[in-house]
Amino acid sequence: RLEEAIWSFMTTFIEKKEMGIDDHHSMLIHTCHRQDSHRSLAYSVREYVRGEMPSILHSYPVQERASKLIKKAHPRKISDRDIDELVEKLREIDWEGEVSIIEVNSRKVDEEDKQQPESQERALDYSRRPRAWIAVGGTALARGFTLEGLTTTYFTRLSNKPNYDTLLQMAR
Repeated sequence: RLEEAIWSFMTTFIEKKEMGIDDHHSMLIHTCHRQDSHRSLAYSVREYVRGEMPSILHSYPVQERASKLIKKAHPRKISDRDIDELVEKLREIDWEGEVSIIEVNSRKVDEEDKQQPESQERALDYSRRPRAWIAVGGTALARGFTLEGLTTTYFTRLSNKPNYDTLLQMAR
């Protein structure tokens, strides 16, 4: 599920910081080729990361939902004490300044995008300080696009007949 992938992405973001890895951290969300689905999904992810996720982290008792999501998202066994520490660190994240959710496609910025400044951001600007990126797109992400610090990849659809070489190309 996408929600679990987002939590996995954010917990690995914290873990990289804890290990002293001060570098970009990226997540790729691959949808279909239709650009309207990129906009819609980027908007939904932005709403979740900016609104619902912080409210889950700041609600009491946090242990219920956040603990369940972290345990599902985490690749190894994790103790309740470690979850509490992760939650505290996740609460400290500047969700506006450190995490960017962008569409990666050739669609031009329109009037609807102008209502949301972050929707106008179309390129990953690696010259700025290290930050977390969630890139939402389709064909542009699957072919020759490099995300620095890629730790999480989520595909929203499955192919009827996946070709091995296509899957390798998309996973690079």
